Amino acid sequence: MADFEITWDAPEFEYREKSVSWYWLSIIIMTLILGVTVWQRNFLFGFFVVIAEILVLIWANKKPDVVTFKLTDKGLEIVGRKTYTYAELAAFSINEHTQENLVELKLRFHRKLRPALKIGAPKDQKDDIEKALSL
Repeated sequence: MADFEITWDAPEFEYREKSVSWYWLSIIIMTLILGVTVWQRNFLFGFFVVIAEILVLIWANKKPDVVTFKLTDKGLEIVGRKTYTYAELAAFSINEHTQENLVELKLRFHRKLRPALKIGAPKDQKDDIEKALSL
């Protein structure tokens, strides 16, 4: 393989703005589940339901960090986090993305229990990324 490097920045995950009604619906569902746990006298599960709801409310409002990705002749590096060699990758696909300037790069691994990795990649570098991964 020839030496090459393709670098881009993309959000860590796709963020969707949530309305106030989304939060109220989440709280109402949690309250109903909590009512069932009290009726069943399963207070430990009720405690976990409350903790889970608090986490859902906190994480629902979290904005994604911008992550730098680097595709080189050695593999894909998520800068500062993880590196995946080409030997670990079984297949890839590039699909149109909901955001107008990104495509979805989906990487599948040889290890069956490892879930696919979905990454946002810029549309203008789509052909370069596809060519690099095809080598």
